[in-house]
Amino acid sequence: MLNISGNLNLLFQMQIMFQEIQYLKNKVLLFQYVFDFSKKHFVGYNLFGIQTCQSIILQEGILKATNEFLREKV
Repeated sequence: MLNISGNLNLLFQMQIMFQEIQYLKNKVLLFQYVFDFSKKHFVGYNLFGIQTCQSIILQEGILKATNEFLREKV
């Protein structure tokens, strides 16, 4: 039997994540956001593709990872 509840929950979490990414892209246009699904890591890159921040999204969340990334830039 399919785990519909679990699948819907995952889709809902992914939708929220992508909405947060769109919000952050609108605020910080110089950064690209990549989510590595195999490692469940959020990775921030600058325009030159240099890895500058890595955080476990399932424990800390995308906004915390981005805040850490932006704090390094200040």
